Amino acid sequence: MSGYTFLSFVSNVLLLLLSILFVWAKAAGLLNRPPPPIPKLQLSEAVIKTAADFVYSHMNMVLSATYKIALGKDTNLFYRVAGCLWLISFVGGLTDFLTLGYTGLLAVLTIPVLYEKYESYVERYVNIACMELRHRYESYTKHLNKVKNWILEKKEKLG
Repeated sequence: MSGYTFLSFVSNVLLLLLSILFVWAKAAGLLNRPPPPIPKLQLSEAVIKTAADFVYSHMNMVLSATYKIALGKDTNLFYRVAGCLWLISFVGGLTDFLTLGYTGLLAVLTIPVLYEKYESYVERYVNIACMELRHRYESYTKHLNKVKNWILEKKEKLG
């Protein structure tokens, strides 16, 4: 292995590219040749406004959700956020960020193609999994209601 991390590799490749373009432009000026054909890189104001609006709306959603959780108003949201954070922590403990990024990129590029190819099989197994989860959820709520009723009965007997 070369000992390069992804960030140092990208940085060195960009440094090499920039150096080649700089030398090319300086040599072209000395030799009366045209400079390297580089397009002018510039973002339009519309693109920046669209990105800013996107970030603004999503940050407000996150802050609103944080506010609701902090005040104890949305218990379900708290459990969903806590579960997601725990899952991120668990996966982060299994691997480093770079490997997770590579794996995520691989998944984003391959899963849609595989889904399109095997859509009927995936749909069948997802429906089976949903029915199983629904059955387990109903069983869970039934047992939870039994426990709640048992606790209420004990409170009534004590009180």
